[in-house]
Amino acid sequence: MARTKTKMAARFTLRIPRPLKGWLEAQAEENDRSMNGQIEFLLELARLGVQQPRPLGGGQPAAGEASRA
Repeated sequence: MARTKTKMAARFTLRIPRPLKGWLEAQAEENDRSMNGQIEFLLELARLGVQQPRPLGGGQPAAGEASRA
């Protein structure tokens, strides 16, 4: 039997547009997470009603935010 992180772990296929997958990969790398970890993180933020914090590396300003150069 395969090991899972927790007994509550579930596996399923998620179909998303390629541009969204690219964005998720970039966010995961910027935040030093796996893509699965990034998706879990974002889902948990959504579940708790928390806005996503800015990436640790600074990154690009969020939509509608002015650059602080």
